[in-house]
Formats: sequence, structure tokens, C-alpha cells
Amino acid sequence: MKYIAFFLICFSLVADEVKMKDGSLLKGTITKIHKGTISLNTSYAGTVSISQSEVDSYSTDKEVNIKKADEQIIQEVVTPEKNKEILTLWAEGDDPDVFKEMWNRKVWFAFRSTDGNSDERNINIGFDFSYLREFSTLRIYGKWSDEEDNDRQTTDEWLAGVDYEQRFNDSRNSWYTRAEYERDKIDDIKLAQTYAAGYGYYFIDEAPTTLRGRVGLQYRIDDYYEDEDTDSIGLDFGLNFKTDLSESIKWFTDITYTPAFDEPADDYKIKHESGISMPLDTAWDMYLKAGVEHDYNSRPSEGKKHLDTEYFLRLEVQF
Repeated sequence: MKYIAFFLICFSLVADEVKMKDGSLLKGTITKIHKGTISLNTSYAGTVSISQSEVDSYSTDKEVNIKKADEQIIQEVVTPEKNKEILTLWAEGDDPDVFKEMWNRKVWFAFRSTDGNSDERNINIGFDFSYLREFSTLRIYGKWSDEEDNDRQTTDEWLAGVDYEQRFNDSRNSWYTRAEYERDKIDDIKLAQTYAAGYGYYFIDEAPTTLRGRVGLQYRIDDYYEDEDTDSIGLDFGLNFKTDLSESIKWFTDITYTPAFDEPADDYKIKHESGISMPLDTAWDMYLKAGVEHDYNSRPSEGKKHLDTEYFLRLEVQF
């Protein structure tokens, strides 16, 4: 029994410590201190983010990378006496103050075919490429869907878009511009074009959670196969939310609402997508993505429904 007690005492000593101003003591591994936030990896709550304004002192039991106010980088064990000298800290990897430009590429597909009493064929393919810089993001995306049920075409559509966002340096504010093109034969849409630009604000911007809102102006042109072509000017509202439900499961929600100026209560469109993403244990960087999409048009073409709903299960590859 005394050996177990000795082991527990020693184990409790081998840990980084964060002492709060209210007197509480948090133990774990300090992985990063950056922009006023301490990231502490714990065995009981995963990685937690702690505001430095609420911290009295902190220490590490191993050498970490430290950047001081003079931009000098050294490796040493942190003691409470050295806290005021530290500008940035990271346990491993690259300096978090140095942003690495990168591409984030995703492709996904879903295929289903049945023969017998019911003959069905569903093909869904999509891509999402993003170029990330320190204060800007360029996103190019698209998808194509083709579905048949007993030789009757139920879905024949494609969509492509580009979205550019520029943040005002290291702040929560940004401006954006986007363009989207869509064809949907089943809904009689020969080509729908949407152009928008406006202001964005990050209500939450602390890993792993982001909540971004957008408001701007949009111009839309709808060309139909049979109905009369239309165009409108209106508002562009958007809401994007992402967070980690666990170490492996991520949640996402994306909503856009575009009412026309002339009749905002009667002429508008709403698009919504929500779901979860889970990694697969494979040699490739693959994810299983499941969720729901809603596409609501307050003024559909004659004989068409207002709401399209799609439940999806996709295999996504990142590279």
C-alpha cells in the first residue's frame, strides 16, 4: 500500500501546474501559451483554454520552447518567477506566431445502386479547396448530384462557388465576397447566379470553436428552362459554427439567408447544412461525414416545392 501511495505522490508531482487567482490549482500539460490564452491538456477534461488574466502563476516540469519580449527563443523549464518574461510558449512543433500558408483540400463522394423490385442509382461527388493565409482565406467548392428511381430522374444538379475572406489583421472583424453558380434541372433552374459582399464578425474564435456571422448585399440572377427569368437585389446573411464534440468528432453548421429588397417577407432563400465528421482509422486521411441539408425557396418555379431536404452520409478524403 505504501508503494502505491508513493507512486501517486510522485505522479502528482510530475505535471505542469496552473495556479488561478481564486486559489485553485490545475494540473496537466501546458501545450501552448499564445495571445493571452494558456492551453492545458488534462486527463479529466481534455484540452482546456485558460485566460491568462485569471492566472496567478504557472510552471512546467519539462523544458519547453519560450519566446521572450525581445523575440529570443530558448528551451528551459518554466518556474513561476519567470512568468512575466514569457511572451509565447509551446511544448512542441513550430512557433505559433509564425503562420504557415497552406492548402486544405477535401473531396467526397457517395454512391448507391439497387436492382430488383426497385431500381435506384445515386451518385454524389464534391470538393472543397481552401487556401489559408494568416489573415485571409480563399475557398473554392463544388458538388454534383445525379439520382434515378425506376428510370425516373429525381436529382440532376451541380453547384460551384468561390468565397474570399480578409480579416482586419489580428481582430474579429473581416470583409468577404462570394459568388455561387447552380443548375438544377428538376427544379427548372437553368442557371442561378449569386454575387455577394459584406462584413463578417467572429463572435467566438478560440480553438476548437468558431462562430462567425456575416451581413452584406447580394445580387441574384435566376434563368429558368420554362419560367420567366428573374433578378433581384437583397441582403446576404450568414452564420457558420464549428466545434469539437470530442477528440475525434467535429460538429458543423452553415446557414445563409438572402431576402430580396423589394419583398423581403415573400422573396427569399434559405440554405442550411449541419452534421458531424468522424475520422476513419485508415492509411489515408479519411472522414465519415453525416448530416442534413435544407434548401428553401419562397418562390419556386411553377409546380415545384418550396423545400428540398437531403440526408447524407459521405466518405471524405483530405490531402
